[in-house]
Amino acid sequence: MNKNLILSSLSCLLVLACASTEKKAAPATSAEAPASEAAASSAAAAPKAATTDGRVLVRGEPLTLPPESAVTLAEIEKDPEAFTGKRVRVEGRVEKVCQKKGCWLALTDDSGAEPVRVVMKDHAFFVPTDCVGKSVAVEGSVELREVSVEEQAHLAKDEGQEVDASTLKPRREVSIVATGVELRS
Repeated sequence: MNKNLILSSLSCLLVLACASTEKKAAPATSAEAPASEAAASSAAAAPKAATTDGRVLVRGEPLTLPPESAVTLAEIEKDPEAFTGKRVRVEGRVEKVCQKKGCWLALTDDSGAEPVRVVMKDHAFFVPTDCVGKSVAVEGSVELREVSVEEQAHLAKDEGQEVDASTLKPRREVSIVATGVELRS
């Protein structure tokens, strides 16, 4: 009994130690490591599903909406109120990513619309900070919200930029609260 208790305690400590030292998400590809190693290393950064087959990195929950149901950013931009609160799949490229943790990304596509910020639901998972330019499929809910001056300054800092907050004004922003993200090499 004591032996089992000690082993269980040590296992918990190892998991906690690995999770607390994880500063960045795992690389988006696993060319150097077998898929099982990549999945294990990304699991510490993503409490939900985090798997890779060597070409696709899944963070958060697996995407359930089929690719043919994907909407464009132009469709969302044209009538954001019609999409607000609805679950969507959007495909495109990563234009920017939070350089601190990978807790958000800016998604762009070929529709001519402005990029949309994608935030990871409840900060439950992160994307690699080196995923700019990668193809991405995102599934989540569309939000239309007011972004404060303070939040804009914080987001700029996450991008590694300094801004003068006195030059900013509150603005409305369309965003997607992602439940799952697929990155492709």
